[in-house]
Amino acid sequence: MKARLGYLAAGAFAVLAIALAVAAVFSYSSHDGGNGGEALSASAQGAQREAIDLHGHRKIEVSRPSGEIARSIEFDNELTGFGVADLVAMLLGYYSSGPWSLAIMSPDASPCPSICRITEPDSSIPDAESRNLVTDNSVENGMRLHGSMIAPNAGEIVFVSTTHEYCEPTVATADCSGSNVVELGTWPRFTTAELPTPLQLEAGHQVIVTVDLVFSIAP
Repeated sequence: MKARLGYLAAGAFAVLAIALAVAAVFSYSSHDGGNGGEALSASAQGAQREAIDLHGHRKIEVSRPSGEIARSIEFDNELTGFGVADLVAMLLGYYSSGPWSLAIMSPDASPCPSICRITEPDSSIPDAESRNLVTDNSVENGMRLHGSMIAPNAGEIVFVSTTHEYCEPTVATADCSGSNVVELGTWPRFTTAELPTPLQLEAGHQVIVTVDLVFSIAP
């Protein structure tokens, strides 16, 4: 099942509804008088300070041409400032969300001629190393991106980011691809992460990337 940013927004609304419901219950109970009400009032203040958190987790596996796993690493990623503005703009209906992509980068020793990109099949991004990215809702309250590429050259992975394309708000999300995509010339990062240590690659290594984006209530 293909997932778009709208699915993430739906998850945000669901988590927000839970947070507001909890806050409302505590607020109502605080008016019943007595010490119990005072205790609930204090709890209500805590509930109202809760916020929606988008947690990102990534796993990268590097396998040799024989299929043997050479290295596997897991780490967390952060929602960028643009990613926050991106969610707000989408919730306000300023645009439709389009195909996702993964950007694999190294400032000094990229295994690709430029940024390595793994995109969805219907992405309009040119010169992607691979177009086998799959997005789905196989994780609770979020979405998963999974794809792979073959390293054309030796190099290293230092940063991994997620990006997605855009269409005018009049374009349905299901139709947001190809010629309907707004040409930006660049694709701002939705989430990004720096690996704890650079991941070394040899030409011909397969790089398998899994990214989970999950909403939760954060204190």
